[in-house]
Order: sequence, then structure tokens, then C-alpha cells
Amino acid sequence: MGATRFGRLGVLAGARWEEARTLSRGYIRRATLPAIADPVARTDAEFGTSPVVRRGVTRALFPSVHFRHAFTPNFIGRASWSTSIGRPSLGDLVPSFSASDLERRVTLDNPSLKPMFADNFDLTLEYYLKPVGLLSVGVFRKNLTDFTFRQESGVVEPGPDNGFGGQYAGYDIISNFNGGRGRVDGLEFSYLQQLTFLPGAFRGLTLLINYTHLRATGDYGQDSGGPGGLVGFVPDTANVRLSYNYRWFAPYLQWSYTGRTLDVFNVLPQLQSHRLERRIVNAGFSLRLPRQLEFFFDAANLFDEPQRTAHFVSGTRMSTIYNGPFVSFGVNGRF
Repeated sequence: MGATRFGRLGVLAGARWEEARTLSRGYIRRATLPAIADPVARTDAEFGTSPVVRRGVTRALFPSVHFRHAFTPNFIGRASWSTSIGRPSLGDLVPSFSASDLERRVTLDNPSLKPMFADNFDLTLEYYLKPVGLLSVGVFRKNLTDFTFRQESGVVEPGPDNGFGGQYAGYDIISNFNGGRGRVDGLEFSYLQQLTFLPGAFRGLTLLINYTHLRATGDYGQDSGGPGGLVGFVPDTANVRLSYNYRWFAPYLQWSYTGRTLDVFNVLPQLQSHRLERRIVNAGFSLRLPRQLEFFFDAANLFDEPQRTAHFVSGTRMSTIYNGPFVSFGVNGRF
């Protein structure tokens, strides 16, 4: 990594090389054999006596270059190009198998699953407010390759050597794959300000507002792209946070919004789903204690807002998950 300056323009460039290795083991059931009466013998026959082992390695070089230009001491422009990686979740790399007789399909892990790569382009304008504050707006683009999606990969063949102990003939095979290309265009806005212009005790208030809008398009290799067509990219997110700081007491209240998001992609529309929009309220406070100690208390999702999933085409509700409020507290210290 190296940095230099040309008057008001600063340049930072560098490259990072990474190597990641994965090793996972697991027992998976490839057949259901109710005819075996002995439970130990049945377990050995269904799951095997040795675990399935998956190994993987990823090597990649990630260059980047960043520019910073000071138009005035309070007005800064930034531009950058960088490369990044999105690795599969550990749950996608562990050997797994499940079968649904109702839907007539089997779901398998994919030991050949690769990471997703991205070229990132960012442009941001920042204006620093007095006494403490920031107003910023930015645009960005991410060019994606090899993103992960789930789809049908074939049908279980009949016969004793079909890989499933002769069972599940005619079932659809579902698994995760890499493929296609995608592009994410985004707009970001952020406003942070200490409200010191307010009278009296209200001078301790700080307001934070941010909003992000994404337009995600892509092709999974099945001509399935389109606006909002990439799994996991939330089209709209917003946060409003009001915090207060008065001597030893610092409470806050935050409202967060996430828009409707494609949750599961499949070339078959009846197997696609999306997560519905969600609004969450969080609150908490901190207390400064003697001897550089601080007690904190945070309560997330105060009103138990559920995560709802719906059929992608018809909008029919598929699931509603109530995670409940989440409370955390503790003591921090600096020594």
C-alpha cells in the first residue's frame, strides 16, 4: 500500500492477496430404511459410519485505488475503485441433505461452490458541519460475478445405483450454484448533526438520518435477470436515530426500515420467495461510571416485528417468524 499527494488531491493505492481454506465434515442421510429394526444398524445404514468430508481453497488478489480531494476545508470529494469477495456462508459448505415427500424434491450441498467477486466504484461528496456533523451523498456501482443462487439441477433417476439407495426416484434435485453476472447501482444519503442550536438541555441531542436505495439487476445464467432480481440485496433501507448525551447519561432511540427483498431465486417461479418489508424500533442507554467504567443496555426490536416471507409471484404468505425483542447489557472499561 502507498499514498501520495498532488496539491489538494490525495491518492491511496494498494493490493491485498488472500488465501482461504475450508474443511467441513458431516453425516448425511442418503436413504430411509424403516425395514431395519435395530436402531444402531439402521443409523449406520442410513448415515454411514464415516463422515462426508468437504475441502476447499480460494486464492485471489484484490487491488484498489482511492482518491480524496479537498475543495474547501469542510467540503471533501472521494472516489475509489476496489475489488472484494463474498464468501459462501459456512452453512452452505457443510455436507447436508434433506428430502421433502410433499414437494417431491431433495436438497443437497454443493462442494464446488465458489465465492462471489465484485468490482466496486464509489463517488461521495461530504460536507462537515459545525460544531460536529456531516452531510454526505454518494453513488456507487458493484459489478458482480459468480454470485450464489439456488435452483433445480436435475431429477433423481430410478434404480438402485441412483446415489440415494434407490429412493426418491423422480424427485427434483435442488442445490446452490454460482453463475451469471449482476450489477448493483446505489444511492446513499446521510445526515449527522449535534443539535447544539436548541435551547437548554436539548443541546445534548444528536440526530442521524441515512437512506440507501439499490437497483439490482442480473442474469443467473438462465435469462432470469431484471430489476430487483438478485438475492439478498435490499432495494431500500433507512435509519433514523435520536440520541442524547448529558454528563453521565446517554440514551438513544432508533427506527429502521428494510424494503421487500428477493429471498430465494429459482428458475421456477413457484419456488421463488421474497421477504416483506420490515420496520424495527431499537432503544438503549449507557451510564458512565467511576474508574473509566460504562454500563450499557440495548433492546432491539422492541415491538417484536416479525420477518414475513411471501410467494414471489402470488404474494401468498409462506412464513412468519417472530424472533422477539433482544436485550443485551454489560459493562465496558478502559484501563
